[in-house]
Amino acid sequence: MTAPVSTFSGFLQVAYVTTDIEQAIEFMGSHHGVLRWARLCPLEIETGKGKKAMLNIGLAYVGALQLELIQPLGGHDGVYRDALPAHGFAIRHHHVAQLIDTPENYEKQRRDVMSRNVRIALEGESPGNARYFYSDCRDSLGHYVEHIYFTPAGLASMAGLPRN
Repeated sequence: MTAPVSTFSGFLQVAYVTTDIEQAIEFMGSHHGVLRWARLCPLEIETGKGKKAMLNIGLAYVGALQLELIQPLGGHDGVYRDALPAHGFAIRHHHVAQLIDTPENYEKQRRDVMSRNVRIALEGESPGNARYFYSDCRDSLGHYVEHIYFTPAGLASMAGLPRN
């Protein structure tokens, strides 16, 4: 049997869900020293065939590590909303992201995940920028793993994200 591609190869990002993007950004600055963030508010993303979610997103780099804050706003956003309490402010760890270098390796990784009967919780693309899916590793790791391929244009757009 061939060993699967490591879930942690190409490590790019740690992501958190929150009930309030502005309060979370303020908290990350005052408690963790991450002061500069790009805001994508609101942003509609594809979460499956014919499904979309509306989100507020905050992105920042600390060294080579990208941080993402996600506030679900509506649509098919259960994969994000389900990790949050019904009331009050919260920030919860949600996923780590693995950067995949080519479309071929993206497809290979997707086939590998499916062959191990790991549920794909979310899948979509941002045309011209990225393709992504979340494998549901909550039983084994306690969180999702995002597998993402960025086109050259998508990678270039990340170069302008704030550095802390």
